[in-house]
Amino acid sequence: MRVLVTGATGFIGSSVSRTLLAEGHEVVGLVRDPARAADLATAGVTLHRGDMREPGGYVPLVGEVDAVVHTAQLTSGGPLTRKKMRVQNAADATATRALADACVRHGRRLVYTGGCFDFGDHGDAWIDESTSLTPSPLGEGHTAMAHELEAAHRERGLDVVRLAPGFVYGAGGLFRTAFVDQAVKGRLRCIGHGANYWSSVHVDDLAAAYVAALIG
Repeated sequence: MRVLVTGATGFIGSSVSRTLLAEGHEVVGLVRDPARAADLATAGVTLHRGDMREPGGYVPLVGEVDAVVHTAQLTSGGPLTRKKMRVQNAADATATRALADACVRHGRRLVYTGGCFDFGDHGDAWIDESTSLTPSPLGEGHTAMAHELEAAHRERGLDVVRLAPGFVYGAGGLFRTAFVDQAVKGRLRCIGHGANYWSSVHVDDLAAAYVAALIG
Protein backbone atom coordinates (compact mmCIF):
# COMPACT_ATOMS: atom_id res chain seq x y z
CA MET A 1 0.00 0.00 0.00
CA ARG A 2 0.92 3.64 -0.38
CA VAL A 3 -0.07 5.45 2.81
CA LEU A 4 -0.28 9.13 3.71
CA VAL A 5 0.78 9.68 7.34
CA THR A 6 0.05 13.10 8.83
CA GLY A 7 2.36 14.19 11.62
CA ALA A 8 5.05 11.85 10.34
CA THR A 9 7.76 13.39 12.53
CA GLY A 10 5.70 12.99 15.69
CA PHE A 11 6.22 10.33 18.33
CA ILE A 12 3.43 8.10 17.02
CA GLY A 13 3.59 9.15 13.38
CA SER A 14 7.29 8.40 13.00
CA SER A 15 6.87 4.93 14.51
CA VAL A 16 3.89 4.22 12.24
CA SER A 17 5.90 5.38 9.22
CA ARG A 18 8.88 3.17 10.04
CA THR A 19 6.66 0.16 10.75
CA LEU A 20 4.86 0.60 7.44
CA LEU A 21 8.19 0.76 5.62
CA ALA A 22 9.40 -2.36 7.43
CA GLU A 23 6.24 -4.16 6.27
CA GLY A 24 6.99 -3.27 2.65
CA HIS A 25 4.58 -0.37 2.22
CA GLU A 26 5.28 3.09 0.79
CA VAL A 27 4.86 6.15 3.01
CA VAL A 28 4.12 9.75 2.13
CA GLY A 29 4.83 11.76 5.27
CA LEU A 30 3.14 15.11 5.88
CA VAL A 31 5.59 17.25 7.88
CA ARG A 32 5.76 20.91 8.79
CA ASP A 33 9.54 21.09 8.48
CA PRO A 34 11.30 18.64 6.14
CA ALA A 35 14.65 19.67 7.66
CA ARG A 36 13.58 17.91 10.86
CA ALA A 37 12.66 14.75 8.98
CA ALA A 38 15.96 13.88 7.30
CA ASP A 39 16.07 10.53 9.10
CA LEU A 40 12.63 9.63 7.75
CA ALA A 41 13.70 10.57 4.23
CA THR A 42 16.78 8.39 4.62
CA ALA A 43 14.56 5.53 5.79
CA GLY A 44 12.48 5.84 2.62
CA VAL A 45 9.59 8.18 3.50
CA THR A 46 8.53 10.59 0.75
CA LEU A 47 8.25 13.93 2.54
CA HIS A 48 5.59 16.51 1.80
CA ARG A 49 5.61 19.89 3.52
CA GLY A 50 2.25 20.97 4.90
CA ASP A 51 0.33 22.44 7.82
CA MET A 52 -2.70 20.59 9.19
CA ARG A 53 -4.54 23.92 9.38
CA GLU A 54 -4.18 24.44 5.61
CA PRO A 55 -5.93 21.51 3.87
CA GLY A 56 -5.22 22.81 0.38
CA GLY A 57 -1.60 21.79 0.87
CA TYR A 58 -2.29 18.09 1.50
CA VAL A 59 -5.83 17.11 0.47
CA PRO A 60 -4.70 16.49 -3.15
CA LEU A 61 -2.39 13.76 -1.83
CA VAL A 62 -5.33 11.60 -0.76
CA GLY A 63 -6.10 10.69 -4.35
CA GLU A 64 -2.49 9.57 -4.84
CA VAL A 65 -2.39 7.07 -1.95
CA ASP A 66 -4.31 3.96 -0.89
CA ALA A 67 -5.09 5.01 2.69
CA VAL A 68 -4.57 7.80 5.22
CA VAL A 69 -3.30 7.68 8.81
CA HIS A 70 -4.01 10.87 10.74
CA THR A 71 -1.66 11.25 13.73
CA ALA A 72 -0.86 14.98 13.47
CA GLN A 73 -1.46 17.15 16.50
CA LEU A 74 -0.77 20.84 16.83
CA THR A 75 1.77 21.39 19.60
CA SER A 76 2.58 24.42 21.69
CA GLY A 77 5.12 25.13 24.38
CA GLY A 78 4.43 25.64 28.06
CA PRO A 79 1.52 24.43 30.20
CA LEU A 80 -1.58 23.16 28.46
CA THR A 81 -4.42 25.63 28.99
CA ARG A 82 -8.04 25.58 27.86
CA LYS A 83 -7.22 28.22 25.27
CA LYS A 84 -4.44 26.06 23.84
CA MET A 85 -6.77 23.05 23.87
CA ARG A 86 -9.33 24.98 21.84
CA VAL A 87 -6.64 25.89 19.29
CA GLN A 88 -5.44 22.26 19.11
CA ASN A 89 -8.97 20.94 18.74
CA ALA A 90 -9.76 23.46 16.00
CA ALA A 91 -6.67 22.41 14.05
CA ASP A 92 -7.58 18.73 14.39
CA ALA A 93 -11.15 19.43 13.28
CA THR A 94 -9.93 21.26 10.18
CA ALA A 95 -7.61 18.41 9.17
CA THR A 96 -10.00 15.61 10.07
CA ARG A 97 -12.93 17.05 8.14
CA ALA A 98 -10.79 17.75 5.08
CA LEU A 99 -9.23 14.28 5.11
CA ALA A 100 -12.59 12.59 5.67
CA ASP A 101 -14.17 14.44 2.75
CA ALA A 102 -11.25 13.50 0.49
CA CYS A 103 -11.36 9.87 1.62
CA VAL A 104 -15.07 9.70 0.80
CA ARG A 105 -14.46 11.14 -2.67
CA HIS A 106 -11.61 8.78 -3.47
CA GLY A 107 -12.82 5.69 -1.59
CA ARG A 108 -9.86 5.59 0.81
CA ARG A 109 -9.67 4.31 4.37
CA LEU A 110 -9.00 6.87 7.09
CA VAL A 111 -7.39 5.78 10.35
CA TYR A 112 -8.04 8.44 13.00
CA THR A 113 -6.14 8.91 16.26
CA GLY A 114 -8.21 9.56 19.37
CA GLY A 115 -7.21 8.77 22.94
CA CYS A 116 -8.19 7.22 26.24
CA PHE A 117 -9.51 10.59 27.46
CA ASP A 118 -12.34 10.22 24.92
CA PHE A 119 -13.97 7.68 27.26
CA GLY A 120 -13.63 9.52 30.55
CA ASP A 121 -13.81 7.72 33.88
CA HIS A 122 -15.51 4.32 33.83
CA GLY A 123 -14.22 3.13 37.17
CA ASP A 124 -13.41 -0.59 37.25
CA ALA A 125 -15.32 -1.36 34.06
CA TRP A 126 -13.37 -2.50 31.00
CA ILE A 127 -13.41 -0.10 28.05
CA ASP A 128 -13.86 -1.59 24.57
CA GLU A 129 -15.41 -0.71 21.20
CA SER A 130 -18.91 -0.75 22.66
CA THR A 131 -18.15 1.72 25.47
CA SER A 132 -19.86 5.08 25.08
CA LEU A 133 -17.76 8.22 24.72
CA THR A 134 -18.13 10.37 27.84
CA PRO A 135 -14.94 12.41 27.54
CA SER A 136 -12.88 14.17 30.12
CA PRO A 137 -11.87 17.72 29.08
CA LEU A 138 -8.76 16.46 27.28
CA GLY A 139 -10.89 14.18 25.11
CA GLU A 140 -13.65 16.57 24.09
CA GLY A 141 -12.09 17.52 20.76
CA HIS A 142 -11.41 13.95 19.65
CA THR A 143 -14.88 12.88 20.76
CA ALA A 144 -16.50 15.58 18.65
CA MET A 145 -14.55 14.30 15.67
CA ALA A 146 -15.45 10.70 16.49
CA HIS A 147 -19.15 11.55 16.28
CA GLU A 148 -18.64 13.35 12.96
CA LEU A 149 -16.67 10.43 11.54
CA GLU A 150 -19.33 7.95 12.62
CA ALA A 151 -21.97 10.10 10.93
CA ALA A 152 -19.85 10.26 7.76
CA HIS A 153 -19.57 6.47 7.84
CA ARG A 154 -23.33 5.99 8.17
CA GLU A 155 -24.44 8.70 5.78
CA ARG A 156 -21.64 8.92 3.22
CA GLY A 157 -19.91 5.56 3.35
CA LEU A 158 -16.64 6.79 4.84
CA ASP A 159 -14.28 3.88 5.49
CA VAL A 160 -12.92 4.86 8.89
CA VAL A 161 -11.15 3.19 11.80
CA ARG A 162 -10.64 5.04 15.09
CA LEU A 163 -7.80 4.12 17.46
CA ALA A 164 -7.83 5.36 21.04
CA PRO A 165 -4.46 4.55 22.64
CA GLY A 166 -3.72 5.01 26.31
CA PHE A 167 -0.41 6.44 27.53
CA VAL A 168 2.08 5.75 24.75
CA TYR A 169 5.62 5.10 25.95
CA GLY A 170 8.92 4.23 24.30
CA ALA A 171 12.13 5.85 23.08
CA GLY A 172 11.55 9.54 22.43
CA GLY A 173 8.31 9.66 24.40
CA LEU A 174 7.24 11.63 27.45
CA PHE A 175 7.50 8.89 30.07
CA ARG A 176 10.90 10.00 31.33
CA THR A 177 10.15 13.72 31.45
CA ALA A 178 6.58 13.33 32.70
CA PHE A 179 7.20 10.69 35.34
CA VAL A 180 10.81 9.67 36.03
CA ASP A 181 12.33 13.16 36.02
CA GLN A 182 9.45 14.57 38.07
CA ALA A 183 9.78 11.76 40.62
CA VAL A 184 13.52 12.44 40.98
CA LYS A 185 12.73 16.11 41.63
CA GLY A 186 10.05 15.23 44.18
CA ARG A 187 7.29 16.73 42.06
CA LEU A 188 5.34 13.58 41.21
CA ARG A 189 2.05 13.37 43.09
CA CYS A 190 -0.48 10.59 43.47
CA ILE A 191 -4.03 11.87 43.04
CA GLY A 192 -6.58 10.02 45.13
CA HIS A 193 -5.95 6.68 46.85
CA GLY A 194 -3.58 5.37 44.18
CA ALA A 195 -5.65 2.42 43.00
CA ASN A 196 -6.70 3.99 39.71
CA TYR A 197 -5.82 2.41 36.34
CA TRP A 198 -3.53 3.86 33.70
CA SER A 199 -3.55 2.00 30.41
CA SER A 200 -0.18 2.04 28.65
CA VAL A 201 0.99 0.85 25.25
CA HIS A 202 4.47 0.77 23.73
CA VAL A 203 4.79 2.94 20.65
CA ASP A 204 5.99 0.02 18.50
CA ASP A 205 3.00 -2.12 19.51
CA LEU A 206 0.72 0.81 18.74
CA ALA A 207 2.34 1.23 15.32
CA ALA A 208 1.63 -2.44 14.60
CA ALA A 209 -2.01 -1.78 15.49
CA TYR A 210 -2.14 1.03 12.93
CA VAL A 211 -0.83 -1.30 10.24
CA ALA A 212 -3.44 -3.90 11.21
CA ALA A 213 -6.14 -1.22 11.05
CA LEU A 214 -5.07 -0.32 7.52
CA ILE A 215 -5.14 -3.82 6.09
CA GLY A 216 -7.81 -5.45 8.27
